[in-house]
Amino acid sequence: MVTTIEGVTNMNCCGGIEPGIHYSETDTEPPRYVRRCFQSSADGGSTNYDWSGFPCTGQSSSKCCGGKGTCVASSGGGYCEGDTGNFVYNRRSRKRTPYMKRRGDNILNVNNVDDMEQYFYNTSYRPGGSRWQTTLTPEMQRFMYRMGKNQGYVSSELTKSSIELEKAKQASRNEVATQTQNRQITYWITFIHVLLIVAVSITIKEAVIAKIQGFLNMLYMQYLNFSGKALLPVKPS
Repeated sequence: MVTTIEGVTNMNCCGGIEPGIHYSETDTEPPRYVRRCFQSSADGGSTNYDWSGFPCTGQSSSKCCGGKGTCVASSGGGYCEGDTGNFVYNRRSRKRTPYMKRRGDNILNVNNVDDMEQYFYNTSYRPGGSRWQTTLTPEMQRFMYRMGKNQGYVSSELTKSSIELEKAKQASRNEVATQTQNRQITYWITFIHVLLIVAVSITIKEAVIAKIQGFLNMLYMQYLNFSGKALLPVKPS
């Protein structure tokens, strides 16, 4: 099963390997770093593995670790992680054998260029020279192309996310600045309004006091009239 999302390919093959990258679809044997994940038997002078390159033997296939585990690629030929312990299938054997880690048998990330360097590169002696030269195999060229394409897609998505995040931050900053400015305007309007009230009050203070005093005098006279204590005019003698 192959799933492609925006240039990112995911192949669910046993051991995580992919046709055209880790092996050719016409190969009759699995890559050497996952071979111990498959049962095999002698076929004349060669070894016949219970493995298919096209379509590839999947992770959930009964042929992948005999359906009893998960295949892990390693420099020593791979091994199976099972519920009851790790195991391998030795060459030309259909019997499970407990996995014993040996020196130099390191787990490989089949999608890591550094881990897979010795499996993808062709090394040969340069004619007329004293040094060995290293060239990319066609599989490695395809692998590097797809890795670059995937990294470009991821980088593009990260850039888009960064731009959107920066836009959101800038919008938030603008909103805070607008709110601060509005508060400052409201404060100054209120302050000026209070100053005007105080100034007007000081200007008309005397008139206001006179009006108040006149009003109080009127109330007092009304009180005297109502109580019969109004002052009578004095008759001349």
